Amino acid sequence: MLTATPQDCAWPTIRCLGLPLWIQTPKSLKAVAEKVAQQQFNVHKDPSSCALLYISLGRKSTLAALFKARSQQKLFEFFARSFTDIKNQQAAEKNAYVCMSKLNFSYAAGFFLLAGQPRAALDVLISKARDWHLALFVARLLGDDPLLEWFWQQLYALAGSQGDSFPQLWAANLPTALH
Repeated sequence: MLTATPQDCAWPTIRCLGLPLWIQTPKSLKAVAEKVAQQQFNVHKDPSSCALLYISLGRKSTLAALFKARSQQKLFEFFARSFTDIKNQQAAEKNAYVCMSKLNFSYAAGFFLLAGQPRAALDVLISKARDWHLALFVARLLGDDPLLEWFWQQLYALAGSQGDSFPQLWAANLPTALH
């Protein structure tokens, strides 16, 4: 996958292959995420299309540079901010809710990450975007074991309530295999 063509790195392909489930090393996972983010930007020519992945990778400065290259000065300035500052976190949270109202869930999840709310980001991806693979991808990129445990609990409960045994099976058995 690391030598795949750009077409192979589209998110739908990555999801269908189940890569978030079986890639073992964080280094390989990050390399795939980088390729997916690059492919999304190259196809859409819109930095917001790859924002979630770059934020998850801790590459906020790359994202800011993409906005600057596309002459989107306000967004460049926004993403160039320090999100350790409470005011900037609050601004990111407001933007997340605006994105949710516009049904742009992956962008909203990125803003929740900037706001220091990774559980809210994953919740949006699971319950609103209905893309638990993307939520898993983000959780694994963040490398936060308690967050990953929380993700598996949420997925198990959601899958059980919907009667979907496939994700429930993954949620019950895979967490220990990924460590």
